Amino acid sequence: MIFCFFKKTALITISTRASLKRYHTYTLTLGMGERGDEWEFQRIGTQSEKSSVEKELAELRERLAKVEGWKQRREEIESELNRVWVESEGEELAPPPYLEKEEGGEEAVGAGQ
Repeated sequence: MIFCFFKKTALITISTRASLKRYHTYTLTLGMGERGDEWEFQRIGTQSEKSSVEKELAELRERLAKVEGWKQRREEIESELNRVWVESEGEELAPPPYLEKEEGGEEAVGAGQ
């Protein structure tokens, strides 16, 4: 990097690692806007850049708080998709014998082959 500085060469890093910011002066953010064709060029360390990072952290924390709910919803959907309903009777079909063995802790048909 020092070589680049003395040769007046730009050093560009393509990364999402925040730890690399200390080696740079500016951040170029691509893919912004509704269509993803906008960009932002911002000096690192400014108040605006710091608040942008804080905003992103807050958004990530909000998403992380929802993960358990998403996992639970996924299990509900998978459970519903695993059911087979009979239209004429409105009742659920019993699972095939090989699935009953899997759930009972025995080895499934064809497993390990």
